[in-house]
Amino acid sequence: MVTLVSIKEFIYVPLMLPAFAAYLSLSPDIKEKVAKDVRMYWARTRGPVDDRSIIGMWYRLMTSNRVFRNVFYCRVGAIGRLLNIFLKEEPTLNIERSLCHNYGGGLYIAHGTSCQVYANKIGENLWMHQNVTLGMIGEGRPEIGDNVYIGTGAVVLGGIKIGNNVRIGANAIVVDNIPDNSVVVSPKGKVIKTIIPPREIQEDFVSQGG
Repeated sequence: MVTLVSIKEFIYVPLMLPAFAAYLSLSPDIKEKVAKDVRMYWARTRGPVDDRSIIGMWYRLMTSNRVFRNVFYCRVGAIGRLLNIFLKEEPTLNIERSLCHNYGGGLYIAHGTSCQVYANKIGENLWMHQNVTLGMIGEGRPEIGDNVYIGTGAVVLGGIKIGNNVRIGANAIVVDNIPDNSVVVSPKGKVIKTIIPPREIQEDFVSQGG
């Protein structure tokens, strides 16, 4: 039975040809990383992987998931900029292509808006959310271990090492090494002082329904 999804996938065939050629030209080790990325994205967004064809899952993700395109374009290197002409990636997600050869397979970025990925090294199976920054302090960039989860709005900065099996909570600011099997959370908000606003501010606030 023909569905809207299958029609959409058929329409995408001409646009997918350059990406397909790039995929076929990848070295075996990069293809394996792409396969791990595909399995991770499929499991998180579509359901069980089972024994589905990697190339079939890759095709469907490329035609439907902009953030996955960012990850794939990073894997193929400079040619990813050309592929972006045919199938647009998420414009607010920046993954440093010159460092992507140091990034392990299974890279999953959920809702990748406003993310900056400039880590020196990333292990297997990184799962991160939107508004995350993996960035520099001076010349130092972080190294991320295997099986790491990074929540929304977290910031990991400088030449630090994040161990394996680490969970970093939303909005955490991490500037020190984190050992394996750790959970990191942001400080709880607290009142540091009480202020008395000028009367005109109070009256304006009340007049606006505050």
